[in-house]
Amino acid sequence: MESLRCVRVFDCRQGIPAPGAFNFPLPSDARPITRALYCSCTASKKFIRLSFERAMFPGAPPSKLKAYALHLDSTTTASLFDKIPSDRLETLRISGNAKMRAGLKFPALRHLALHGVTGIDLDRRPLHENIIGCELESFAYSMGERMAFEIRDATLKSLIGGIGKHLRKLVLLDCSRVSSEALMVCLGELPDLEYFALALVTVSELRYDFVASLSSKLLILKLDIRNAWFASPLPDEEQRICDSTETNFLRRRPSPDELQIRVRDTHWTEDGREGRWRDLSVTRGIRLLIGPWTANEEV
Repeated sequence: MESLRCVRVFDCRQGIPAPGAFNFPLPSDARPITRALYCSCTASKKFIRLSFERAMFPGAPPSKLKAYALHLDSTTTASLFDKIPSDRLETLRISGNAKMRAGLKFPALRHLALHGVTGIDLDRRPLHENIIGCELESFAYSMGERMAFEIRDATLKSLIGGIGKHLRKLVLLDCSRVSSEALMVCLGELPDLEYFALALVTVSELRYDFVASLSSKLLILKLDIRNAWFASPLPDEEQRICDSTETNFLRRRPSPDELQIRVRDTHWTEDGREGRWRDLSVTRGIRLLIGPWTANEEV
């Protein structure tokens, strides 16, 4: 597979791994069947950790690989960059309990996605210390599941202040630990942003108008704003975000391309907002979707 350009890794629940697929030593007295499927046992569970890169590439690593995407659940542990080189990748998607050594550099990386990640010490080190030496054009995050890494203000500031300062596309889904102030500040530092998708779950605040900070180059805006089930609604703050979206995006010149938005139903009946927005979108040639959209957003 010397000409391989893309590797996508999915969970495999059937079959027996090859003998060279382990990243821990086998016991010297292991029987053949044990060597084919070796696991460490506890009283109630069996675990296996695969180093699939070594199994796939027992010889030389792929020299032309540009894209590497993991589609794993949180219970799957994967050792990354045992054989695949990090310095040539342009696209990287990380999910599951990903493990990789510190200090790896990604000079060619332009597109990074994090979905349901439980590994790579994202809670312990700033993002630019885990992914080093790149200039991203796009960044996408989705929490994916309840126990996964949650993006916070510090993570967002680390991204925008370092490897993501030239972003043209930013996707943030299932965010409940990012403040509106951090969004306002960070979005104001992205003058080249053309695509922004945000699914925000409010807990205690929505004080700052981050929509007003969006780049004048923004072409596509997707917003989903709702409160956590245990938190009080913030209808006044949500209404201000709607007003700002109309003023700073729908009525902007030159016209943007697309707006997808979901907010609570009561905001659409206030002051004839829904009818006015639909008329504006038709008049100005803007694609408008009112309702859920996150299921169609790929991360």
